[in-house]
Amino acid sequence: MGIHCHQPVDNFDNIFKEAYDRSYEPFLRVLERHPKIKLSLHYSGSLLDWIAKKKPVFLKRLKALIERRQVEILAGGYFEPILAMVPVEDAKGQIEMLVRSIKERLGTDINGIWLTERVWDPGLSPIFKDMGIKYTILDDFHLKQAGVKNTEVFGRYTVSSAPVEPGSVQPGRLNNASEGFSVFASIKRLRYTMPFRVPEVTLNFLEGLEKNAGVRCVTFADDCEKFGFWPHTYDWVYRKGWLEKFFRMLEERDWIRTMTFSEALRECEPSGEIEIPHSSYEEMSEWSDGNFNNFFRKYPESDLMRKRMLHVSRKVRESSNEQAKKELYKSQSNCAYWHGVFGGFYTNFLRQGIYRHIIKAENDLYADAGKNTIEVIKFENSTKDVICARNEFLALYIDPDYAGSLFEIDYRPFPYNLINTVSRRYEPYHEKIKRYCRRVNRDEIKKKVDGNEPVDLYEVLGVRERNLKRFLDYDSYRKSSCICHVMDLNMPLSDFIRSRHRGALGDGLFGAYDYRITNEEGDSVINLRRENGAFRLNKCIILERGTDILMKFDLENISFRKLEFIFGIEFNWSMEDNRFLRKNQKRRNIRKISLVDKVSGLTVEHTFASPVDLWSFPVYTLNESEKGLGKTFQEISFLFNRKLALKKNAKFCLETRIRISR
Repeated sequence: MGIHCHQPVDNFDNIFKEAYDRSYEPFLRVLERHPKIKLSLHYSGSLLDWIAKKKPVFLKRLKALIERRQVEILAGGYFEPILAMVPVEDAKGQIEMLVRSIKERLGTDINGIWLTERVWDPGLSPIFKDMGIKYTILDDFHLKQAGVKNTEVFGRYTVSSAPVEPGSVQPGRLNNASEGFSVFASIKRLRYTMPFRVPEVTLNFLEGLEKNAGVRCVTFADDCEKFGFWPHTYDWVYRKGWLEKFFRMLEERDWIRTMTFSEALRECEPSGEIEIPHSSYEEMSEWSDGNFNNFFRKYPESDLMRKRMLHVSRKVRESSNEQAKKELYKSQSNCAYWHGVFGGFYTNFLRQGIYRHIIKAENDLYADAGKNTIEVIKFENSTKDVICARNEFLALYIDPDYAGSLFEIDYRPFPYNLINTVSRRYEPYHEKIKRYCRRVNRDEIKKKVDGNEPVDLYEVLGVRERNLKRFLDYDSYRKSSCICHVMDLNMPLSDFIRSRHRGALGDGLFGAYDYRITNEEGDSVINLRRENGAFRLNKCIILERGTDILMKFDLENISFRKLEFIFGIEFNWSMEDNRFLRKNQKRRNIRKISLVDKVSGLTVEHTFASPVDLWSFPVYTLNESEKGLGKTFQEISFLFNRKLALKKNAKFCLETRIRISR
């Protein structure tokens, strides 16, 4: 058995404490009472850091279990990255960092590694072997993808270092288990019975395998949070005694022997040699349409985070800055990059945590922090230009090919990305809202637990709020900032909120922009220009020496007729200001407006040289989390606009200043 324990480095302290109190500590307490139960444990570096600081006695207890050979510890990436998505140097660095920490804190060496979210890539096994790691734990789904039959997914397999014909298993090819890297396959059925069914269900399944199939080695590996921290599991697992009973029943059956994976590695001969394709557990494969990298295609905002992380990784490798390297590693924590049952990518503060560490790494890297600099960069594996302007206080990132938009504004003294935004997009579970709204019935769940009935998380993932249909809108573009629109003269705010405003005129300002960058008297100047059959637009973005950004917009009618329309400039701010969270708003003839973020304390102030109208609305995504399906705040959307009637060759000019402070 393998148990995995992790909290993201940027999770709240009270969440660490609750997970410890309801899962990690009581699990260990029960384990201590059953010395015959052996298993392998994995703790991420971020969780070990918290435990060492807040609950150091726990480490002494854990060390005692290791010394009596009841427990072995698994390695992994320190801050729980998806190892297949980070550069090889970073993967090795994170593993080495955790191995050192385990040795220093627990006095033990490691043989195996926990693979984050079981995202396997064929390129990982040679890395592990080079580092002296002998095995990892995957799922039976991985083996099935490699051509192993359902009846043969038990025991352990070695991973081929030479090409194996797809779909073939080569039994008996290795005479010595130490010659290859081994994988154990956790059985999906056990993940759904433990602890969500009475212990007898699991024992009957194992007995059937032993009697009918002659299976000698069966693997279970899953999250410790299922044992107490997941909703409604604490009472069932500990107060009602599920775990105590399960361990006791294992001890009483002479045909079952629990062992660590290192013991299984020594005692169980490999069942064969296989070549495993890029894959993960079955549910992850469903969420990602078969490949984890599809998350980056589905969620462009996640892809931007990844590209920013990879860009900083290259800069870190070119330097010898250890502090920047640690911040980089923290930015590789996996939870904010993808989405399944839990909030993940849709959780604003987790994404903000990624950016915080990226910004802190860059602050450590750049020695010219006090100067205004401007450069054109290319992200990893991309041919597109990105403009980056930076001074002591701010860093701006502009995508000329995507509407000449600002997709990131970093406030560097208090590392924070003010455009940590997300677009609203369709998710399959939105059909729950369209068809019916089954609200989570807390009383019914409590009644089941009180009546000694287990509760499965998947049974309670209903809709946690009423009236969600009114938030069921989807964006037709990425919600960046400094995006210009031309819209129908009579278009209502409701159409803009529902992203139905991009018509015949509006599409013309949304494509790629030509650009020119200069440094003028210490200010970084970006000129962006786009022309179509109706309009010529010049956008000038000036990063000044302090915390001000000056923007100038010149729109010219180059058609052969008079045009009447709404001209709008859209800004999306990742800021929670109660004045704008409760309702959609329309304001007339404003010259100044400010946002104050209640989380970071940052203020963004827009000042206009001439009056404009303002449309605003809060952006909520509808996504699942462990509490059920509900709305999650993402950003506040501003559209500064003017109704215009431009004759042929006529121009409209608008100037605004943005000031950011804390």
